[in-house]
Amino acid sequence: MKIPKSIRIGAHTIDVVRQPLLRQSDCYGTFDATTLTMTIDETLPETLAWETFWHEVIEALNVFAEADMQHHSIQVMGLLLHQVVASLPGSGIRAVGKNDVTSITKAKKAAKSKAPSHKKRG
Repeated sequence: MKIPKSIRIGAHTIDVVRQPLLRQSDCYGTFDATTLTMTIDETLPETLAWETFWHEVIEALNVFAEADMQHHSIQVMGLLLHQVVASLPGSGIRAVGKNDVTSITKAKKAAKSKAPSHKKRG
């Protein structure tokens, strides 16, 4: 299954764009509430791209709900949501495997440093 080209959240259609330039700034993905665009680095391996997608979905929910979630909570919720969706029969989404531990470790370090979301995944 491929990452969708758009998703709907409430009354909003969020365009999902894959492009290679984000990692130059150590960023895997972004959500822009002004343009209603989610961007994910197209050079990411499949599982990391899906992890980033779900992270950005939570970022968008955080914005629309005005939840003021901390970046660490957004990261954890994104990982958990990814696991739930990947576990559904027929989802076609591969769950995070043991070879993907590096990305999770990197995300945890970023969350501990309380880096702004635009610096890492969101």
